[in-house]
Amino acid sequence: MSYKGTADKIGIRDFTFFQLIIDVITRKQLQLGSTEEETMEAIVKATKNWCHDQRVRKKRDLSPEEMSAEVIQPGTSKSPSSEQFMKSF
Repeated sequence: MSYKGTADKIGIRDFTFFQLIIDVITRKQLQLGSTEEETMEAIVKATKNWCHDQRVRKKRDLSPEEMSAEVIQPGTSKSPSSEQFMKSF
């Protein structure tokens, strides 16, 4: 895992979501002595980056046929995924 500056941009190829959150909390609170608000902001940023990384990896790993099958047809409904939920932040 690597952090770049205060924006908490991360490369999280080998980390699960929970490992990521634990790492952010540990780094922000224990090592830097951040406030609760700063820690929560770091968690939100890390979560957004993690979700983006997962979308990019999924698209890169899918064949063109699989990608076209994922397009939602008009008139169908689909429950929001955790990625869509995180976009709302």
